[in-house]
Amino acid sequence: MLTRINKNNTQELAAFIAGRNQEISSDVLIQVSKIIEDVKENKDEACRRYTKQFDGVDQKAFRVTEKELDEAIQQCDPDFCKAMQKAAKNITDFHQAQRQKGYRLQKEMGIYLGQRVLPLESVGIYVPGGRAQYPSSVLMNAIPAHVAGVKRIVMVTPPDKQGKIHPNIAYAAKIAGVSEIYKIGGAQAIAALAYGTQSIQSVDKITGPGNIYVAAAKKMVFGKVDIDMIAGPSEILVIADEEADPEYVASDLISQAEHDPMASAILVTTSQALLEKVNAALQRQSAVLPKKDIIEASLRDYGKSVLCDTIEECIAISNAVAPEHLELMVKEPEMYLDLVKNAGSVFMGYYTCESIGDYFGGTNHVLPTSGTARFSSALGVDAFIKKSSYLHYTQEAIEAYRKADVLKPDHVWTIRHLATCHRQLRDFATALEYYRKAEAMQPENRNLPFLIGSCLAEQERYEEALQCFFKLDFMENDCIKAWRAIGWCSFVSGKFEQAMRYYNKILALKPLSTDYLNAGHAALLLGNMEKAAELYGKATSESGNRETFLEMFDKDKEMLIKLG
Repeated sequence: MLTRINKNNTQELAAFIAGRNQEISSDVLIQVSKIIEDVKENKDEACRRYTKQFDGVDQKAFRVTEKELDEAIQQCDPDFCKAMQKAAKNITDFHQAQRQKGYRLQKEMGIYLGQRVLPLESVGIYVPGGRAQYPSSVLMNAIPAHVAGVKRIVMVTPPDKQGKIHPNIAYAAKIAGVSEIYKIGGAQAIAALAYGTQSIQSVDKITGPGNIYVAAAKKMVFGKVDIDMIAGPSEILVIADEEADPEYVASDLISQAEHDPMASAILVTTSQALLEKVNAALQRQSAVLPKKDIIEASLRDYGKSVLCDTIEECIAISNAVAPEHLELMVKEPEMYLDLVKNAGSVFMGYYTCESIGDYFGGTNHVLPTSGTARFSSALGVDAFIKKSSYLHYTQEAIEAYRKADVLKPDHVWTIRHLATCHRQLRDFATALEYYRKAEAMQPENRNLPFLIGSCLAEQERYEEALQCFFKLDFMENDCIKAWRAIGWCSFVSGKFEQAMRYYNKILALKPLSTDYLNAGHAALLLGNMEKAAELYGKATSESGNRETFLEMFDKDKEMLIKLG
Protein backbone atom coordinates (compact mmCIF):
# COMPACT_ATOMS: atom_id res chain seq x y z
CA MET A 1 0.00 0.00 0.00
CA LEU A 2 2.98 2.28 0.50
CA THR A 3 4.69 3.48 -2.68
CA ARG A 4 8.41 2.72 -2.61
CA ILE A 5 10.89 5.58 -3.10
CA ASN A 6 14.54 4.72 -3.71
CA LYS A 7 16.73 6.34 -1.08
CA ASN A 8 19.13 7.47 -3.81
CA ASN A 9 16.42 9.04 -5.94
CA THR A 10 16.66 12.49 -4.41
CA GLN A 11 14.62 14.10 -7.22
CA GLU A 12 11.60 11.92 -6.52
CA LEU A 13 11.91 12.57 -2.80
CA ALA A 14 12.23 16.33 -3.40
CA ALA A 15 9.18 16.27 -5.70
CA PHE A 16 7.17 14.47 -3.04
CA ILE A 17 8.17 16.97 -0.35
CA ALA A 18 7.31 19.90 -2.62
CA GLY A 19 3.99 18.32 -3.57
CA ARG A 20 2.94 18.26 0.07
CA ASN A 21 2.59 22.04 0.18
CA GLN A 22 -1.07 23.06 0.10
CA GLU A 23 -1.90 26.37 -1.51
CA ILE A 24 -5.17 28.14 -0.77
CA SER A 25 -7.01 28.76 -4.04
CA SER A 26 -7.84 32.27 -5.22
CA ASP A 27 -11.56 31.40 -5.20
CA VAL A 28 -11.43 30.58 -1.49
CA LEU A 29 -9.41 33.72 -0.74
CA ILE A 30 -11.91 35.92 -2.60
CA GLN A 31 -14.88 34.35 -0.81
CA VAL A 32 -13.23 34.66 2.58
CA SER A 33 -12.18 38.24 1.88
CA LYS A 34 -15.82 39.17 1.28
CA ILE A 35 -16.86 37.52 4.55
CA ILE A 36 -14.17 39.37 6.51
CA GLU A 37 -15.13 42.74 5.03
CA ASP A 38 -18.80 42.04 5.74
CA VAL A 39 -18.06 41.21 9.39
CA LYS A 40 -15.86 44.32 9.73
CA GLU A 41 -18.70 46.47 8.43
CA ASN A 42 -21.83 44.77 9.78
CA LYS A 43 -20.43 42.91 12.82
CA ASP A 44 -23.03 40.81 14.70
CA GLU A 45 -25.60 41.07 11.92
CA ALA A 46 -23.15 39.60 9.39
CA CYS A 47 -22.12 36.86 11.84
CA ARG A 48 -25.76 35.84 12.31
CA ARG A 49 -26.33 35.68 8.55
CA TYR A 50 -23.32 33.43 7.98
CA THR A 51 -24.14 31.21 10.96
CA LYS A 52 -27.62 30.65 9.50
CA GLN A 53 -26.21 30.13 5.99
CA PHE A 54 -23.40 27.70 6.86
CA ASP A 55 -24.54 26.07 10.11
CA GLY A 56 -28.32 26.21 9.66
CA VAL A 57 -28.79 27.94 13.02
CA ASP A 58 -30.64 31.19 13.64
CA GLN A 59 -28.37 32.39 16.43
CA LYS A 60 -29.70 35.22 18.59
CA ALA A 61 -26.89 35.33 21.15
CA PHE A 62 -23.38 34.02 20.50
CA ARG A 63 -21.95 33.86 24.00
CA VAL A 64 -22.36 30.67 26.02
CA THR A 65 -23.76 31.53 29.44
CA GLU A 66 -22.60 29.92 32.66
CA LYS A 67 -25.95 28.15 32.86
CA GLU A 68 -25.53 26.72 29.34
CA LEU A 69 -22.00 25.63 30.17
CA ASP A 70 -23.04 23.85 33.36
CA GLU A 71 -25.96 22.12 31.64
CA ALA A 72 -23.68 20.87 28.88
CA ILE A 73 -21.03 19.62 31.31
CA GLN A 74 -23.62 17.61 33.24
CA GLN A 75 -24.08 15.46 30.13
CA CYS A 76 -20.43 14.38 30.05
CA ASP A 77 -19.42 10.81 30.78
CA PRO A 78 -17.62 10.65 34.20
CA ASP A 79 -14.85 8.46 32.75
CA PHE A 80 -14.27 11.03 30.02
CA CYS A 81 -13.98 13.76 32.65
CA LYS A 82 -11.40 11.76 34.63
CA ALA A 83 -9.33 11.15 31.50
CA MET A 84 -9.48 14.84 30.57
CA GLN A 85 -8.37 15.88 34.05
CA LYS A 86 -5.32 13.61 33.83
CA ALA A 87 -4.52 14.85 30.32
CA ALA A 88 -4.90 18.48 31.44
CA LYS A 89 -2.46 17.89 34.32
CA ASN A 90 0.09 16.28 32.00
CA ILE A 91 -0.21 19.15 29.51
CA THR A 92 0.04 21.75 32.28
CA ASP A 93 3.13 20.13 33.82
CA PHE A 94 4.90 20.01 30.44
CA HIS A 95 4.13 23.62 29.57
CA GLN A 96 4.99 24.95 33.04
CA ALA A 97 8.56 23.92 32.31
CA GLN A 98 8.55 26.17 29.20
CA ARG A 99 8.03 29.42 31.10
CA GLN A 100 10.74 32.03 30.61
CA LYS A 101 11.99 34.80 32.87
CA GLY A 102 13.22 38.23 31.90
CA TYR A 103 16.71 39.45 32.68
CA ARG A 104 18.60 42.64 33.52
CA LEU A 105 22.21 43.45 32.69
CA GLN A 106 23.93 45.99 34.93
CA LYS A 107 26.68 47.92 33.16
CA GLU A 108 29.13 50.66 34.14
CA MET A 109 28.15 54.28 34.96
CA GLY A 110 24.65 53.32 36.08
CA ILE A 111 23.70 51.95 32.66
CA TYR A 112 21.37 48.99 32.68
CA LEU A 113 19.38 47.15 30.06
CA GLY A 114 17.18 44.13 30.02
CA GLN A 115 14.29 42.18 28.67
CA ARG A 116 10.79 41.64 30.05
CA VAL A 117 8.67 38.60 29.26
CA LEU A 118 5.01 39.59 29.15
CA PRO A 119 1.87 37.55 28.42
CA LEU A 120 -0.46 38.60 25.62
CA GLU A 121 -3.56 40.36 26.88
CA SER A 122 -6.08 38.26 24.97
CA VAL A 123 -6.10 35.16 22.78
CA GLY A 124 -8.76 33.60 20.55
CA ILE A 125 -8.92 29.82 20.15
CA TYR A 126 -10.73 28.22 17.22
CA VAL A 127 -12.13 24.74 17.90
CA PRO A 128 -13.66 22.87 14.92
CA GLY A 129 -17.23 21.58 15.14
CA GLY A 130 -19.32 19.63 12.70
CA ARG A 131 -19.53 15.83 12.86
CA ALA A 132 -16.35 15.47 14.93
CA GLN A 133 -15.46 17.09 18.22
CA TYR A 134 -11.96 17.88 19.45
CA PRO A 135 -11.77 18.48 23.20
CA SER A 136 -8.03 17.77 23.04
CA SER A 137 -7.59 20.84 20.80
CA VAL A 138 -9.13 22.95 23.53
CA LEU A 139 -6.54 21.73 26.04
CA MET A 140 -3.60 22.05 23.66
CA ASN A 141 -4.42 25.67 22.79
CA ALA A 142 -5.86 27.04 26.04
CA ILE A 143 -3.54 25.51 28.63
CA PRO A 144 -0.27 26.98 27.23
CA ALA A 145 -2.01 30.37 27.03
CA HIS A 146 -3.17 30.01 30.63
CA VAL A 147 0.32 28.97 31.78
CA ALA A 148 1.80 31.98 29.95
CA GLY A 149 -0.45 34.26 32.00
CA VAL A 150 -2.97 35.33 29.35
CA LYS A 151 -5.89 36.83 31.25
CA ARG A 152 -8.55 36.62 28.53
CA ILE A 153 -8.81 33.33 26.62
CA VAL A 154 -11.70 33.33 24.14
CA MET A 155 -12.97 30.17 22.44
CA VAL A 156 -15.09 30.10 19.28
CA THR A 157 -16.67 26.92 17.97
CA PRO A 158 -19.51 26.22 15.51
CA PRO A 159 -22.89 25.42 17.09
CA ASP A 160 -24.77 22.20 16.40
CA LYS A 161 -28.20 22.21 14.75
CA GLN A 162 -29.78 23.03 18.12
CA GLY A 163 -27.53 26.05 18.56
CA LYS A 164 -25.45 24.40 21.30
CA ILE A 165 -21.85 23.29 21.80
CA HIS A 166 -20.80 19.70 22.43
CA PRO A 167 -20.69 18.73 26.15
CA ASN A 168 -17.13 17.39 25.83
CA ILE A 169 -15.95 20.70 24.32
CA ALA A 170 -17.68 22.55 27.16
CA TYR A 171 -15.93 20.45 29.81
CA ALA A 172 -12.53 20.85 28.16
CA ALA A 173 -12.99 24.62 28.08
CA LYS A 174 -13.95 24.65 31.74
CA ILE A 175 -10.84 22.83 32.98
CA ALA A 176 -8.47 24.59 30.55
CA GLY A 177 -9.16 28.09 31.87
CA VAL A 178 -11.18 29.49 28.93
CA SER A 179 -12.68 32.88 29.85
CA GLU A 180 -15.37 33.28 27.18
CA ILE A 181 -17.06 30.87 24.75
CA TYR A 182 -18.93 31.90 21.60
CA LYS A 183 -21.09 29.72 19.36
CA ILE A 184 -19.73 30.77 16.00
CA GLY A 185 -17.47 29.11 13.45
CA GLY A 186 -15.97 29.51 10.00
CA ALA A 187 -14.25 32.53 8.50
CA GLN A 188 -16.80 34.79 10.21
CA ALA A 189 -15.54 33.65 13.63
CA ILE A 190 -11.95 34.49 12.70
CA ALA A 191 -13.04 37.93 11.43
CA ALA A 192 -14.98 38.56 14.65
CA LEU A 193 -11.94 37.68 16.77
CA ALA A 194 -9.67 39.89 14.68
CA TYR A 195 -11.87 42.99 14.30
CA GLY A 196 -14.47 42.67 17.06
CA THR A 197 -18.25 42.92 16.95
CA GLN A 198 -20.90 44.18 19.34
CA SER A 199 -20.84 40.79 21.09
CA ILE A 200 -17.24 39.67 20.64
CA GLN A 201 -14.31 41.84 21.67
CA SER A 202 -11.22 41.52 19.45
CA VAL A 203 -8.12 39.58 20.56
CA ASP A 204 -4.37 39.86 20.04
CA LYS A 205 -3.73 36.38 18.63
CA ILE A 206 -5.73 33.55 17.07
CA THR A 207 -4.75 29.89 17.31
CA GLY A 208 -6.33 26.55 16.53
CA PRO A 209 -7.07 24.31 13.52
CA GLY A 210 -9.91 24.62 11.03
CA ASN A 211 -10.99 23.93 7.47
CA ILE A 212 -9.59 25.67 4.40
CA TYR A 213 -11.87 28.69 4.94
CA VAL A 214 -10.69 29.11 8.51
CA ALA A 215 -7.07 28.76 7.35
CA ALA A 216 -7.63 31.39 4.64
CA ALA A 217 -9.24 33.76 7.15
CA LYS A 218 -6.31 33.37 9.57
CA LYS A 219 -3.91 34.10 6.72
CA MET A 220 -5.82 37.25 5.76
CA VAL A 221 -6.19 38.73 9.26
CA PHE A 222 -2.51 38.16 10.09
CA GLY A 223 -1.00 41.57 10.74
CA LYS A 224 -4.14 42.85 12.43
CA VAL A 225 -3.63 40.01 14.89
CA ASP A 226 -0.99 37.34 15.28
CA ILE A 227 -1.72 33.71 14.39
CA ASP A 228 -0.11 30.40 15.29
CA MET A 229 0.37 28.88 11.82
CA ILE A 230 -1.41 27.88 8.62
CA ALA A 231 -1.57 24.13 9.13
CA GLY A 232 -1.58 21.76 6.17
CA PRO A 233 -2.70 18.11 6.06
CA SER A 234 -1.43 15.91 8.88
CA GLU A 235 1.66 13.75 8.41
CA ILE A 236 3.65 11.05 10.17
CA LEU A 237 7.03 9.52 9.45
CA VAL A 238 7.98 6.29 11.22
CA ILE A 239 11.61 5.17 11.41
CA ALA A 240 11.60 1.48 12.31
CA ASP A 241 14.26 -1.17 12.72
CA GLU A 242 13.84 -4.92 12.30
CA GLU A 243 12.57 -5.40 15.88
CA ALA A 244 9.62 -3.02 15.52
CA ASP A 245 6.17 -4.63 15.64
CA PRO A 246 4.64 -4.31 12.12
CA GLU A 247 1.12 -4.19 13.57
CA TYR A 248 2.08 -1.22 15.74
CA VAL A 249 3.82 0.51 12.82
CA ALA A 250 0.74 0.06 10.61
CA SER A 251 -1.59 1.33 13.33
CA ASP A 252 0.46 4.46 13.82
CA LEU A 253 0.63 5.16 10.09
CA ILE A 254 -3.16 4.77 9.89
CA SER A 255 -3.63 7.11 12.89
CA GLN A 256 -2.71 10.00 10.57
CA ALA A 257 -3.92 8.59 7.24
CA GLU A 258 -7.48 8.45 8.57
CA HIS A 259 -7.49 12.23 9.18
CA ASP A 260 -7.63 13.35 5.59
CA PRO A 261 -7.20 11.94 2.04
CA MET A 262 -4.24 14.36 1.76
CA ALA A 263 -2.61 13.16 4.99
CA SER A 264 0.82 11.63 4.55
CA ALA A 265 2.14 8.42 6.12
CA ILE A 266 5.79 7.51 5.49
CA LEU A 267 7.76 4.46 6.63
CA VAL A 268 11.57 4.63 6.56
CA THR A 269 13.15 1.36 7.64
CA THR A 270 16.28 -0.76 7.54
CA SER A 271 14.28 -4.00 7.15
CA GLN A 272 12.76 -5.30 3.90
CA ALA A 273 10.89 -7.97 5.85
CA LEU A 274 9.33 -5.39 8.16
CA LEU A 275 8.27 -3.24 5.20
CA GLU A 276 6.42 -6.18 3.63
CA LYS A 277 4.72 -7.07 6.92
CA VAL A 278 3.64 -3.44 7.46
CA ASN A 279 2.05 -3.29 3.99
CA ALA A 280 0.10 -6.46 4.75
CA ALA A 281 -0.97 -5.08 8.15
CA LEU A 282 -2.11 -1.81 6.54
CA GLN A 283 -4.42 -3.71 4.18
CA ARG A 284 -5.77 -5.88 6.98
CA GLN A 285 -6.36 -3.07 9.50
CA SER A 286 -7.79 -0.47 7.11
CA ALA A 287 -10.32 -2.94 5.66
CA VAL A 288 -12.34 -3.01 8.89
CA LEU A 289 -12.11 0.66 9.89
CA PRO A 290 -14.99 3.18 9.51
CA LYS A 291 -12.76 5.61 7.55
CA LYS A 292 -11.56 2.92 5.14
CA ASP A 293 -12.04 5.10 2.03
CA ILE A 294 -10.12 8.05 3.50
CA ILE A 295 -7.26 5.78 4.67
CA GLU A 296 -6.95 4.08 1.30
CA ALA A 297 -6.92 7.41 -0.57
CA SER A 298 -4.29 8.82 1.77
CA LEU A 299 -2.03 5.75 1.55
CA ARG A 300 -2.45 5.52 -2.23
CA ASP A 301 -1.56 9.16 -2.93
CA TYR A 302 0.70 10.11 -0.03
CA GLY A 303 1.80 6.85 1.56
CA LYS A 304 5.52 6.26 0.94
CA SER A 305 8.24 3.85 2.04
CA VAL A 306 12.02 4.06 1.87
CA LEU A 307 14.48 1.24 2.54
CA CYS A 308 17.83 2.29 4.00
CA ASP A 309 21.01 0.57 5.16
CA THR A 310 21.34 2.32 8.52
CA ILE A 311 19.25 4.23 11.03
CA GLU A 312 21.48 7.25 10.38
CA GLU A 313 20.39 7.16 6.71
CA CYS A 314 16.77 6.94 7.83
CA ILE A 315 17.14 10.03 9.99
CA ALA A 316 18.82 11.97 7.16
CA ILE A 317 15.75 11.33 4.99
CA SER A 318 13.47 12.33 7.85
CA ASN A 319 15.37 15.61 8.27
CA ALA A 320 14.80 16.34 4.57
CA VAL A 321 11.06 15.70 4.93
CA ALA A 322 10.80 17.60 8.27
CA PRO A 323 7.67 15.71 9.36
CA GLU A 324 4.98 16.92 11.72
CA HIS A 325 5.19 13.67 13.73
CA LEU A 326 8.31 11.52 13.83
CA GLU A 327 8.38 8.09 15.51
CA LEU A 328 11.71 6.47 16.36
CA MET A 329 10.55 2.86 16.63
CA VAL A 330 14.09 1.61 17.19
CA LYS A 331 16.14 0.05 19.94
CA GLU A 332 17.67 2.72 22.23
CA PRO A 333 16.09 5.76 20.52
CA GLU A 334 17.97 8.15 22.85
CA MET A 335 21.15 7.31 20.90
CA TYR A 336 19.69 8.90 17.77
CA LEU A 337 17.74 11.86 19.14
CA ASP A 338 20.56 14.37 18.65
CA LEU A 339 20.69 13.45 14.95
CA VAL A 340 17.08 14.60 14.49
CA LYS A 341 17.15 18.22 13.34
CA ASN A 342 13.72 18.76 11.76
CA ALA A 343 10.55 17.39 13.34
CA GLY A 344 7.49 18.87 15.02
CA SER A 345 7.42 16.24 17.76
CA VAL A 346 9.42 13.04 18.28
CA PHE A 347 7.90 9.85 19.72
CA MET A 348 10.58 7.55 21.07
CA GLY A 349 10.60 3.77 21.32
CA TYR A 350 8.41 0.86 20.31
CA TYR A 351 5.47 1.76 22.55
CA THR A 352 5.16 5.56 22.30
CA CYS A 353 2.35 5.79 19.79
CA GLU A 354 1.60 9.13 18.12
CA SER A 355 -1.93 9.21 19.55
CA ILE A 356 -0.65 9.42 23.13
CA GLY A 357 0.96 12.74 22.20
CA ASP A 358 -2.23 13.90 20.50
CA TYR A 359 -4.39 13.36 23.56
CA PHE A 360 -2.70 12.52 26.83
CA GLY A 361 1.07 12.58 27.19
CA GLY A 362 1.51 16.32 27.74
CA THR A 363 3.44 17.48 24.68
CA ASN A 364 1.50 19.78 22.37
CA HIS A 365 -0.20 18.37 19.30
CA VAL A 366 -0.36 21.69 17.41
CA LEU A 367 2.68 21.11 15.20
CA PRO A 368 4.29 22.52 12.05
CA THR A 369 3.33 20.73 8.82
CA SER A 370 4.38 20.64 5.15
CA GLY A 371 8.08 20.75 5.91
CA THR A 372 7.85 23.89 8.06
CA ALA A 373 9.40 22.02 11.00
CA ARG A 374 12.66 23.19 9.39
CA PHE A 375 12.02 26.61 10.91
CA SER A 376 8.87 26.41 13.05
CA SER A 377 8.07 25.00 16.47
CA ALA A 378 5.23 23.27 18.20
CA LEU A 379 2.65 25.48 19.88
CA GLY A 380 3.74 26.28 23.40
CA VAL A 381 3.99 28.96 26.06
CA ASP A 382 6.30 31.02 23.80
CA ALA A 383 3.39 31.51 21.39
CA PHE A 384 1.47 33.46 24.02
CA ILE A 385 4.16 35.84 25.24
CA LYS A 386 5.93 38.90 23.92
CA LYS A 387 9.37 40.18 24.84
CA SER A 388 10.03 43.83 25.50
CA SER A 389 13.51 45.31 25.98
CA TYR A 390 14.36 48.32 28.14
CA LEU A 391 17.38 50.57 28.48
CA HIS A 392 18.58 53.19 31.01
CA TYR A 393 21.42 55.72 30.60
CA THR A 394 22.63 58.21 33.20
CA GLN A 395 24.01 61.72 32.82
CA GLU A 396 27.43 60.26 33.59
CA ALA A 397 27.11 57.96 30.58
CA ILE A 398 26.06 60.86 28.39
CA GLU A 399 29.17 62.76 29.43
CA ALA A 400 31.31 59.75 28.60
CA TYR A 401 29.84 59.68 25.10
CA ARG A 402 30.46 63.41 24.87
CA LYS A 403 34.18 62.74 25.47
CA ALA A 404 34.06 60.14 22.72
CA ASP A 405 32.58 62.87 20.53
CA VAL A 406 35.58 65.11 21.25
CA LEU A 407 37.97 62.32 20.37
CA LYS A 408 36.05 61.49 17.17
CA PRO A 409 34.25 64.67 16.12
CA ASP A 410 33.32 63.25 12.70
CA HIS A 411 32.03 59.93 13.96
CA VAL A 412 28.37 60.01 12.85
CA TRP A 413 27.41 56.94 14.94
CA THR A 414 28.60 58.70 18.11
CA ILE A 415 26.70 61.86 17.19
CA ARG A 416 23.45 60.01 16.55
CA HIS A 417 23.87 57.96 19.72
CA LEU A 418 24.32 61.14 21.74
CA ALA A 419 21.23 62.62 20.10
CA THR A 420 19.20 59.53 21.00
CA CYS A 421 20.42 59.59 24.60
CA HIS A 422 19.43 63.25 25.03
CA ARG A 423 16.05 62.60 23.41
CA GLN A 424 15.41 59.75 25.88
CA LEU A 425 16.32 62.15 28.69
CA ARG A 426 13.78 64.60 27.10
CA ASP A 427 16.53 67.14 26.51
CA PHE A 428 15.13 67.91 23.07
CA ALA A 429 17.17 71.10 22.51
CA THR A 430 20.49 69.26 22.86
CA ALA A 431 19.19 66.26 20.90
CA LEU A 432 18.20 68.64 18.11
CA GLU A 433 21.75 70.05 17.92
CA TYR A 434 23.21 66.59 17.46
CA TYR A 435 20.56 65.49 14.93
CA ARG A 436 21.24 68.62 12.83
CA LYS A 437 24.97 67.86 12.99
CA ALA A 438 24.27 64.30 11.82
CA GLU A 439 22.03 65.59 9.01
CA ALA A 440 24.84 67.82 7.74
CA MET A 441 27.03 64.72 7.52
CA GLN A 442 24.31 62.46 6.06
CA PRO A 443 21.92 64.69 4.05
CA GLU A 444 20.51 61.67 2.22
CA ASN A 445 19.41 59.97 5.46
CA ARG A 446 15.58 59.91 5.47
CA ASN A 447 15.23 59.19 9.18
CA LEU A 448 16.89 62.40 10.28
CA PRO A 449 14.22 64.88 9.02
CA PHE A 450 11.66 62.92 11.01
CA LEU A 451 13.82 62.88 14.17
CA ILE A 452 14.58 66.59 13.84
CA GLY A 453 10.91 67.36 13.27
CA SER A 454 9.95 65.26 16.31
CA CYS A 455 12.34 67.21 18.55
CA LEU A 456 10.95 70.50 17.23
CA ALA A 457 7.38 69.31 17.81
CA GLU A 458 8.24 68.32 21.39
CA GLN A 459 9.36 71.95 21.86
CA GLU A 460 6.05 73.13 20.31
CA ARG A 461 7.97 74.65 17.36
CA TYR A 462 5.29 73.33 15.03
CA GLU A 463 5.98 75.50 11.97
CA GLU A 464 9.63 74.41 11.89
CA ALA A 465 8.58 70.81 12.55
CA LEU A 466 6.16 70.92 9.62
CA GLN A 467 8.96 71.94 7.26
CA CYS A 468 10.92 68.83 8.30
CA PHE A 469 7.93 66.55 7.79
CA PHE A 470 7.12 68.14 4.40
CA LYS A 471 10.75 67.45 3.44
CA LEU A 472 10.36 63.80 4.43
CA ASP A 473 7.11 63.58 2.45
CA PHE A 474 9.00 64.92 -0.58
CA MET A 475 11.86 62.41 -0.10
CA GLU A 476 9.54 59.39 0.19
CA ASN A 477 6.42 58.53 -1.80
CA ASP A 478 3.25 57.84 0.20
CA CYS A 479 5.05 58.26 3.53
CA ILE A 480 2.32 57.63 6.08
CA LYS A 481 4.77 58.42 8.89
CA ALA A 482 5.25 61.93 7.45
CA TRP A 483 1.51 62.40 6.81
CA ARG A 484 0.68 61.40 10.37
CA ALA A 485 3.20 63.92 11.76
CA ILE A 486 1.98 66.68 9.37
CA GLY A 487 -1.61 65.97 10.37
CA TRP A 488 -0.87 66.23 14.08
CA CYS A 489 1.36 69.33 13.90
CA SER A 490 -1.16 71.04 11.64
CA PHE A 491 -3.97 70.19 14.05
CA VAL A 492 -2.26 71.40 17.24
CA SER A 493 -1.19 74.62 15.50
CA GLY A 494 -4.79 75.37 14.48
CA LYS A 495 -4.54 74.41 10.78
CA PHE A 496 -7.55 72.10 10.93
CA GLU A 497 -8.28 71.94 7.19
CA GLN A 498 -4.66 71.04 6.38
CA ALA A 499 -4.75 68.43 9.14
CA MET A 500 -7.95 66.96 7.68
CA ARG A 501 -6.41 66.70 4.19
CA TYR A 502 -3.53 64.62 5.47
CA TYR A 503 -5.69 62.46 7.74
CA ASN A 504 -7.93 61.70 4.75
CA LYS A 505 -4.84 60.49 2.86
CA ILE A 506 -3.98 58.16 5.75
CA LEU A 507 -7.56 56.88 6.08
CA ALA A 508 -7.51 55.88 2.42
CA LEU A 509 -4.52 53.59 2.98
CA LYS A 510 -3.64 51.90 6.30
CA PRO A 511 -5.22 53.80 9.20
CA LEU A 512 -4.76 53.04 12.88
CA SER A 513 -7.42 53.63 15.52
CA THR A 514 -5.53 56.80 16.55
CA ASP A 515 -5.77 58.11 12.98
CA TYR A 516 -9.56 57.84 13.10
CA LEU A 517 -9.49 59.52 16.52
CA ASN A 518 -7.32 62.45 15.39
CA ALA A 519 -9.29 62.88 12.17
CA GLY A 520 -12.40 62.99 14.35
CA HIS A 521 -10.82 65.76 16.41
CA ALA A 522 -10.10 67.75 13.22
CA ALA A 523 -13.66 67.25 11.94
CA LEU A 524 -15.03 68.31 15.34
CA LEU A 525 -13.11 71.58 15.39
CA LEU A 526 -14.09 72.23 11.77
CA GLY A 527 -17.70 72.05 12.95
CA ASN A 528 -18.55 68.86 11.01
CA MET A 529 -20.27 66.99 13.82
CA GLU A 530 -21.68 64.24 11.62
CA LYS A 531 -18.22 63.43 10.20
CA ALA A 532 -16.67 63.60 13.66
CA ALA A 533 -19.22 61.10 15.01
CA GLU A 534 -18.53 58.75 12.09
CA LEU A 535 -14.77 58.91 12.64
CA TYR A 536 -15.07 58.43 16.41
CA GLY A 537 -17.22 55.38 15.69
CA LYS A 538 -14.46 53.99 13.44
CA ALA A 539 -11.89 54.70 16.17
CA THR A 540 -14.03 52.78 18.67
CA SER A 541 -14.33 49.83 16.30
CA GLU A 542 -10.62 49.71 15.45
CA SER A 543 -9.52 50.06 19.08
CA GLY A 544 -11.56 46.98 19.95
CA ASN A 545 -13.97 48.38 22.52
CA ARG A 546 -15.57 51.57 23.83
CA GLU A 547 -13.46 51.66 27.01
CA THR A 548 -10.17 51.80 25.06
CA PHE A 549 -11.57 54.57 22.87
CA LEU A 550 -12.66 56.61 25.88
CA GLU A 551 -9.19 56.28 27.44
CA MET A 552 -7.63 57.65 24.23
CA PHE A 553 -10.19 60.45 24.00
CA ASP A 554 -9.69 61.50 27.63
CA LYS A 555 -5.95 61.99 27.01
CA ASP A 556 -6.80 64.56 24.32
CA LYS A 557 -9.67 66.25 26.13
CA GLU A 558 -7.62 69.09 27.65
CA MET A 559 -6.00 69.87 24.29
CA LEU A 560 -9.39 69.92 22.51
CA ILE A 561 -10.73 72.40 25.05
CA LYS A 562 -7.64 74.58 24.56
CA LEU A 563 -7.95 74.52 20.76
CA GLY A 564 -11.69 74.86 20.53
